[in-house]
Amino acid sequence: MSYNPDRINVHELTVEEPEKRVELPFDPERDIKEDDWKKMKEELRTYTVSRSGRNGVKADWKGFLYLASQMKIIDPAEDLNISEKDWGKITTSLGIARAKDHWSDFYKIASRMKLLNPRLLIGLGIGSREDLRDDIERRKKAQDWPGVINMSVSRKILYPETDLNMSDPAWQGVQDELDKCRNKGDWYGFSLQAMKMKILGRNANLGLDTETWKAINNSLEEKRIIGRWSLFIELAAAMKILVADRVEFGHEGIKTITDKEQSKDLRAPAIPETKQF
Repeated sequence: MSYNPDRINVHELTVEEPEKRVELPFDPERDIKEDDWKKMKEELRTYTVSRSGRNGVKADWKGFLYLASQMKIIDPAEDLNISEKDWGKITTSLGIARAKDHWSDFYKIASRMKLLNPRLLIGLGIGSREDLRDDIERRKKAQDWPGVINMSVSRKILYPETDLNMSDPAWQGVQDELDKCRNKGDWYGFSLQAMKMKILGRNANLGLDTETWKAINNSLEEKRIIGRWSLFIELAAAMKILVADRVEFGHEGIKTITDKEQSKDLRAPAIPETKQF
């Protein structure tokens, strides 16, 4: 019997169901609205205004830099309208920290400048690398775990290839801080701590299950409703890191990667569906 394209048995037809997209617990493109960005940028600019209550009567350029760097994590392509004058003020803050031997501030400022502009040459030499390593070791001996993780994050951003040399006791101290936040229901603090651990390559024991993500998303919505935009920015940046499968550093800055291959268990199989006509 010859094939006739005009005579098709519709009962033999199958229609393949399209592959379902993985529904991530947080997606900045989906969850951060245009009005959110407007409010976030307005909040960022308040740090450039000299007024009482924010670092005395001076503009808070370190605070400005920190928020701007977190906004770049949320969306590296977003234009934050940072002018040459802004960069001049930020660079001055770096110079002041160096001149006063405030090395904790110096490395924080330097790492955040690097997040804003990954190709920026800050002029860190071998001595700076060793000073930062020694500072972290002193904090480990003092069991200053928040200090250890904060300075280690700066070191990872500035020197991605560096071995952080985090021992089991050090990781346990950091883990204890995370657990304290969880037990208190402090999901903002929990997320920031977990983000730092993930940046340092510690994915185990973060406990990011469905209920935890629900609580974190509720915390983000709360910050939106009450207009705490600085906290909103910090939390959204942490969530962007936490939802990624991998975090990488390089000449293009910090990069979050979500692997579809690793998320197959979250996706319904695309089984051909037989349609009855």
